[in-house]
Amino acid sequence: MKLKYLAGLTGLLMLAGCDAPNVDESVNEPTDMLAVSTLQQQFEAEVGHEGNWVFFGFDQYNVTAAQRAKLQKQVEWLNQHPEAMIQVEGHCDERGTSEYNMGLGMRRAESVVKVMKEMGLTCANVSVISYGKERPAVPGTNEAAHAKNRRAVTVVTMDIE
Repeated sequence: MKLKYLAGLTGLLMLAGCDAPNVDESVNEPTDMLAVSTLQQQFEAEVGHEGNWVFFGFDQYNVTAAQRAKLQKQVEWLNQHPEAMIQVEGHCDERGTSEYNMGLGMRRAESVVKVMKEMGLTCANVSVISYGKERPAVPGTNEAAHAKNRRAVTVVTMDIE
């Protein structure tokens, strides 16, 4: 037992003597992160509460007419902000296997991007990702929670090159 503590203490002392890692001083990450955060806040303020969320039916990935209105607002805002990059995240409720839900989440995200492009999205910097059932918006095993978790979320980032 004492040997474990001694080994841990020795490891900490060795780390304390290491040089600091090389840091590129030309990158101003806090300012860049603030700009991205501000852009996301502006986007959410313009499209409304949950306006960047598109909801889906159980085991569905088609964008309904009601959800298209949300996407139209998103497209209008994005076309006015060419510096914006977006990532569309696909999500699922807790039902189904992880593998199945990863695929379904990807189909949801891709479906949203397809509709946005049909609506005239000019933003060239678009990516998609699926989180499957791994990031629920609302915990719970009832239909109200499931309905909120079956979604695609548009997240705005910024081209900082």
